[in-house]
Amino acid sequence: MKILYTENAIHDLQRLHDFLVSHNPHAAQEISNRLRQAVNRLLDFPMLGGEVKNSDLIPSLRDLVTGKYIIRYMSLTSEIHILRIWHNKEERNPMQANKLRS
Repeated sequence: MKILYTENAIHDLQRLHDFLVSHNPHAAQEISNRLRQAVNRLLDFPMLGGEVKNSDLIPSLRDLVTGKYIIRYMSLTSEIHILRIWHNKEERNPMQANKLRS
């Protein structure tokens, strides 16, 4: 099993980090670590996140909530695709997915 990040997910991580570091550098590092740990837990528990309702186009779509952050992902047989990551107060378009990066 391996984890792949879409370009959108990578951009999300950078955007969240940049915002946090400008307000509280310590919190930025702490949140980055928590998000990374949450994603890594998916290697052992790929169905950990809740199913996304009304996702007929992508039936394996799931949301993992960690603190105030949501990690949207797809769990496939040998890969977990991290699609988007956002704070629960953000407006977002979580259905978008771009090229994957490992």
